[in-house]
Amino acid sequence: MNGNLEALELLQAGASQIRIGGMGGFIGYDWVALRALAEDYGFDSSPALWKKIRAVETVVARNEAKKIKERR
Repeated sequence: MNGNLEALELLQAGASQIRIGGMGGFIGYDWVALRALAEDYGFDSSPALWKKIRAVETVVARNEAKKIKERR
């Protein structure tokens, strides 16, 4: 898929921009920080790029919720 490499590179660059809740649960990415990184890297800030980022965020959130549920 076109732009997958950019999405991966952006998420790798923004790995420290994950927001964690008070009990250690995944909340999501800091989208303002990711947008700034996308500009710094010269990525095309298209809706398609952000759909890919959102898809990854959704999967991570689901996996983290599953892990928390399994620990109970």
